[in-house]
Amino acid sequence: MKKGIEQAVLEMIKKSGVELGEGELESIIDASFNTASEHISNALSCIPLKEGATHTSVLVWYAKTPEMPGTVQKRVALVAFIVPSFETGIGPVARFGAWYDDKIIFSNCYQMESREMLENSVNVTLRAVESKCETVGEAFVSVMTSPDIEKRHVDLVAPPGLLEMIVSGDYNKAIARVRELDYGRICDLCRSDLDLINVIVEAGRVCDGVLAQYASKISRLANEMPMLIQEAKSHAVHAANDLLTPYRYEAASDKMTGWATW
Repeated sequence: MKKGIEQAVLEMIKKSGVELGEGELESIIDASFNTASEHISNALSCIPLKEGATHTSVLVWYAKTPEMPGTVQKRVALVAFIVPSFETGIGPVARFGAWYDDKIIFSNCYQMESREMLENSVNVTLRAVESKCETVGEAFVSVMTSPDIEKRHVDLVAPPGLLEMIVSGDYNKAIARVRELDYGRICDLCRSDLDLINVIVEAGRVCDGVLAQYASKISRLANEMPMLIQEAKSHAVHAANDLLTPYRYEAASDKMTGWATW
């Protein structure tokens, strides 16, 4: 990408006929490329691509049903997926999946206020489960509000070198790296408890496929990036053209001085 943008700027400078010193030429090319990079960065600001940037937070509260004679204890869990917003004044989106009796019994999506505490959306979800899941709602909430509940949390983050892979067009490698890192962090969260991993994966599937959404956004960039790079080239060329203005004026002044001397 950088080579293509610099080449476009060089061609424009050659066509302009303005003579520049080596340092001046390098300065204009660098400034023009920075303009192009800023355009791409702004266009991609809605997707966290910087190494370590959080794209989804996963929280799970879990326990087992009370131990009773003649019954088998069952895992009960509430899984939350928090996707941050990158627009000013808009809070994150929280998706919840409630797990009981080996299946998801309820899911919902909650638009949080910009400074709202997660506890509010958790309480709303618990009340909804209790009122809408008639047969098991009360039992679910009873377990979720018991002192035996455990809570775990992990942030799914952008892997190292992701932006470079995207800019170079290596989208398949980028997506594979994202999936590998996400699954590894979920396994670490669950401490390799396969049942708990299954709960989180199934909740993610029911909650609009939230665990796959980040990789899907990167996949869509494969179609958008060529146009974005073309726009960046145009911005770079326009920036270089503006930076040539004082050199054009200087060249014109020298020419007029030469005519006057003649």
